[in-house]
Amino acid sequence: MTTFAEYFVEALEREGVDAQELIRAWTQEERDQVTNKIRSAIDLSGVIGKQIPDFKGTNQSKGNQAADFLFGAIAGHMGNSGKIATAPGKGYPDMIFSLDGASFCMEFKATSAWKAGDSNRRVLTSSTSKLRSLIQEAHVGNPPAHFICTVLYSDNDAVVTGVRLDFLEPDTPVNIRLEASTSQKLLSEGAHTIVLMP
Repeated sequence: MTTFAEYFVEALEREGVDAQELIRAWTQEERDQVTNKIRSAIDLSGVIGKQIPDFKGTNQSKGNQAADFLFGAIAGHMGNSGKIATAPGKGYPDMIFSLDGASFCMEFKATSAWKAGDSNRRVLTSSTSKLRSLIQEAHVGNPPAHFICTVLYSDNDAVVTGVRLDFLEPDTPVNIRLEASTSQKLLSEGAHTIVLMP
């Protein structure tokens, strides 16, 4: 099993980028502060038990709608010391969670059925590019701590039933899926046989 920190080491090597730390451990105080801030925002917003409007589409679409609904509900209830903001650029992480001057990588996910034995993939990242930019531009710590905020919802009536926080550590296990892709450009330039018909 590979750890999140080991994944980042391998990803940097594959990308041809100098080694750097892209994840650090959480302190108990930080975990408690983030948990308390999000719990307070959830309580103030009253989002638990609320119905997600216009909830339809594919499972992925529903998941995105649920995550957006939670974000919209709690973002305005963070108080002066906290903030959730969309991370600039495409890729991982989705959001930046700031609290008392510290900023963390935050990924939103959603599910209608949390099952501890479910091995379906929950994709985090396939590139370090955005994360490295966020660190370089001081949007997040150097190195940053990471967490996943999962919205739990009832698929039958589109009601938010809860929120789960997973504070990722350097030794958190992850799966790596190596993927090859091509493009029309690469196929046009490739040293292989090409047949066009007619």
